[in-house]
Amino acid sequence: MISQEETNILIDKYIYNLADSNTIGEAMDGLQHLVKNGLDKQVNERIESLMKVYPDSFILCNINAWLYRQIGNKQRALIFYQQCYDIMPNKDSLEEIFNCYFWQGLYKEALPIAQRIVKDYGSSHKILVVKTLIRMSSPEEAIRIIEESLQDISTFENKFAEEALAFAGAQRCFDMGTYDKALSYANRAMDSLQIGNGKHIK
Repeated sequence: MISQEETNILIDKYIYNLADSNTIGEAMDGLQHLVKNGLDKQVNERIESLMKVYPDSFILCNINAWLYRQIGNKQRALIFYQQCYDIMPNKDSLEEIFNCYFWQGLYKEALPIAQRIVKDYGSSHKILVVKTLIRMSSPEEAIRIIEESLQDISTFENKFAEEALAFAGAQRCFDMGTYDKALSYANRAMDSLQIGNGKHIK
């Protein structure tokens, strides 16, 4: 079994390589390998100790957030993604903050984050606002939102938005027992899918 000292040497190497675009992929693969092999506690302890020395390190904060997300602790991941954004405001950290809220079912908290992303980084992220509103709504209200959004699909500037919305409509209609309409949405989603593979709103 690998010792803590050996683990620390590997972690330090991977963290150092995260700062280099030529080695970031290898570094992330290495960290993921350690976590998958049950060394997440050792990785976490090393990162936490380094953060005491470098509390304003974006790289350390970001990798710690990633680690907590990997092990399913979204609450801790959220704390560190927020800290990342405070250190260096950027779209990726803001999207991760949104994801932490959204996947915990905290839609009221997720919505203003999604709206800020659209305001700061453009309408290609409008789908985040819509999918949050859908989750917050009754099935009937969700269908209304989906219908309006599909009518206004050209404003989304996201090639996967139509597919995602149509799949969401198919699911809601199926759950409501309106199967003909569900089939219509599903057909639209499949037509849109011919363009490429998108992300579904579940």
